[in-house]
Amino acid sequence: MNGYAGILNNKMIAKVLGVLLLVEALFFVLCALVSIIYNESDYIYFIYSILINITVGGFFLLLSKNANSKVTRRDGYLIVSLTWLLFTIFGMMPYYLGGYIPNITDAFFETMSGFTTTGSTIVDNLESFPHGMLFWRSLTQWIGGLGIVIFTIAVLPVFGGGTLQLFSAESTGVVHDKIHPKISSTANTIWIVYLVLTVIQTILLAFGGMSIFDAVCHSFATTSTGGYSTKQNSIAYWNSAYIEYVIIIFMLLSSMNFSIYFLCMKRKISKIIHNTEIKWFIGSVLVITLAIMFSLYFFMNYDLELAFRASLFQVSSIHTSCGFITDDYNLWPQYTWFLLIFAMIAGGCTGSTAGGIKAYRGAVIYKNIRNEFKKLIHPVAVLPIRMNKEVVPFNIVGSVKTFIIFYLAVFALGWFLLICTGVNITDSLGITASSIGNTGPGLGTYGAIFTWSGLPVLAKWIASFLMLIGRLELFSVLILFSPAFWSKQ
Repeated sequence: MNGYAGILNNKMIAKVLGVLLLVEALFFVLCALVSIIYNESDYIYFIYSILINITVGGFFLLLSKNANSKVTRRDGYLIVSLTWLLFTIFGMMPYYLGGYIPNITDAFFETMSGFTTTGSTIVDNLESFPHGMLFWRSLTQWIGGLGIVIFTIAVLPVFGGGTLQLFSAESTGVVHDKIHPKISSTANTIWIVYLVLTVIQTILLAFGGMSIFDAVCHSFATTSTGGYSTKQNSIAYWNSAYIEYVIIIFMLLSSMNFSIYFLCMKRKISKIIHNTEIKWFIGSVLVITLAIMFSLYFFMNYDLELAFRASLFQVSSIHTSCGFITDDYNLWPQYTWFLLIFAMIAGGCTGSTAGGIKAYRGAVIYKNIRNEFKKLIHPVAVLPIRMNKEVVPFNIVGSVKTFIIFYLAVFALGWFLLICTGVNITDSLGITASSIGNTGPGLGTYGAIFTWSGLPVLAKWIASFLMLIGRLELFSVLILFSPAFWSKQ
């Protein structure tokens, strides 16, 4: 990194990474306490991990002595990418040191899947995990759902002048809603909304028969749209319509732009009702749900309520990139697989914890295509694209087009690379869509009721990389591979 001293603030980068590793150590303390509460011995592995994090984090802080607090855009992108990578490397330590996931590839995969809220797992014996490890799995998703850096900015605003660049580098998206002029206050408001949703869902799940531990873990995994369960059979374990409907509601709530909850507090309900992205997202969920529901009712002999609930749950779970499971959709008619793949790619709303392309981009590209047809009839007409009754600037429309083309190109490359590792074409399609969309379940052998433990080693590393770039919306990570990023020009 020394060769790039002129373009990177190395000491500030070391400072931020050091602070964040110490923050991760604090999360390990929580997990160790859970282990102690349940009188289980895995607390020792969290203590080992705490010591490792403190040692490395302290070393980074020593390197950052007299650091200039200025953070440039380049610094921000590098810090965010390195943070997610380091959190995964150090976050896998409890699994690996404790022998619960004794393979480095699998331990890295499981942790990356957690932090990126993908929810794909290689664990085949989940119920054998002690409570501390299960809590850590769910907590990785809750931390990653909000964003590692944003979470830290909200609860520990220590980055000074670098806050804006760090927030922008991690909270990638089409547009950023300004909840508050101060970035730290915006992060704090988002964190409060996130916490309130988690607490309310925990209470409702506990009321429905879940233990407090299971309710907390599943609320972590729902509000983060992560999908890690404490049971191998996921939500199907409880066989409860009440629990399923509660989780459906909170999956959808967590997949909407968190700024709408701020508007609710300000009683600006009309802005929510007329929000184009929300209508686009909810409309997509309902249309796909109804299409699958009729198929289950007429061709699979489900009763009407079960057909509605099963289809709504799986569509909501996949469209929001949450990934919980109540039914094996591999047994459903194959045309429904196409609809679910579309849902994986489409994703939730901007400014939420959901993955995918996002509904805002989908709406913009649809309106742009519609305008192209109109221009064939009225070639001199000026046809602006409007979202929420406001004209979308041409540069935003251009960035949307670029993102979608690039997303599909990376998708195709990932699909091809997975096929090259020996995974069949259908399974590779599902794995690619699930990984880059941070969804969790795929298709076929790696579908709803199966783990990904059987993937070739190289395929797991490819999937892990797709999870990371999908979570940070491609550019924040891939820009590091651009010569322009490292150029002094």
